[in-house]
Amino acid sequence: MIEPSRRCWGIWNYVALWLSDSINIGTWMDISAIIGGDSGMSWWEAWLCIWIGYTIIAVFICISGKTGAIYNISFPVIGRASFGIFGSFWPVLNRGVMACVWYGVQAWIDGQCVVICIRAIIPLYYYIRNTHPISFGTNTRDFIGFMIFWSLSNIGPWFPIQKMRHLFTVKAIIVPIAGILFFIWVVVAAKDNTPPSGTRVGVFCISLSFCLAQLGVNIAANSISAGCDLTAICPKDLNIRRSAYTGWAVIGLCICPWKSLSNSPSFLSYLSPYSTFVSSIAGVMFSDYYFVRRQYFDTNELYSASSKGLYYYTYGIHWRAYVACIAGILINVFGFAGAVGAHVTSFVTKIYQLNFFSGDYY
Repeated sequence: MIEPSRRCWGIWNYVALWLSDSINIGTWMDISAIIGGDSGMSWWEAWLCIWIGYTIIAVFICISGKTGAIYNISFPVIGRASFGIFGSFWPVLNRGVMACVWYGVQAWIDGQCVVICIRAIIPLYYYIRNTHPISFGTNTRDFIGFMIFWSLSNIGPWFPIQKMRHLFTVKAIIVPIAGILFFIWVVVAAKDNTPPSGTRVGVFCISLSFCLAQLGVNIAANSISAGCDLTAICPKDLNIRRSAYTGWAVIGLCICPWKSLSNSPSFLSYLSPYSTFVSSIAGVMFSDYYFVRRQYFDTNELYSASSKGLYYYTYGIHWRAYVACIAGILINVFGFAGAVGAHVTSFVTKIYQLNFFSGDYY
């Protein structure tokens, strides 16, 4: 439970957090994928889709965040009420591992921004000699950019969560301005392939702003969540800082995201459809809190591993929650197979395209 002394975030800190979290390279990549894909959408239709999607996400964020706001407890603790004291380990591990994987992917994307920053200062850096074999999956230039960002990111978890609020405030101010300036530059000023030194300064500043954007996203969406989740699995030996370094810093590097992204076309196709599993977990927790428990938790019992505890259920596992969770997965499992390359019918595909809603509701 969060102590009163650590509850120092105000309303504008949360506004800055979510504003900064929604403005990132991944969002722009989503729009470009929609325009360049098979949807046939124009730029404004893709832009509208992103707005609608973010609005729907905001609703789910408010629904899921209400529990933590009222009881001042984190996701691993909330999961104990629905899945049991020990049964909550699976949802926690599920979310924690994916946070580590996503951190590596996001770090690789931001490493490209670092490369652009260096190239803006030293143009010849782009032609640096590659010392890595083809089997490594990337070249020396891009790997250096990735490692620079990865090293700088390791500073983040050293600071307590309550002291990071100003980072998101700065990001919420700088990144939107950088995005607007970048748009103006692309439309008006990008006229040739030999930019003067003044243009390189602009490229450096904008790329640096985008590095800040991705850093904030990784801290908020992956670093903190992985730290909280892994801490719940072994609370005696781990805290959020240790878990963050063990989780996203080590695992995010060991998965070699550059190799996964370059050699496996279905890698991102697997990560995105993973909402099939997350939605079923969320559906169980939403239903349990709002409909079964009528928005009431006994917080003392959430921290008790006694066999007579309120949330101990059967050997610490709530089997009914797992039955409901599996049911939510099964309705989308064939569509998930289609998303990673298997041949499925169009009907299954259409159901799967609404996988978060179908898994959450079912």
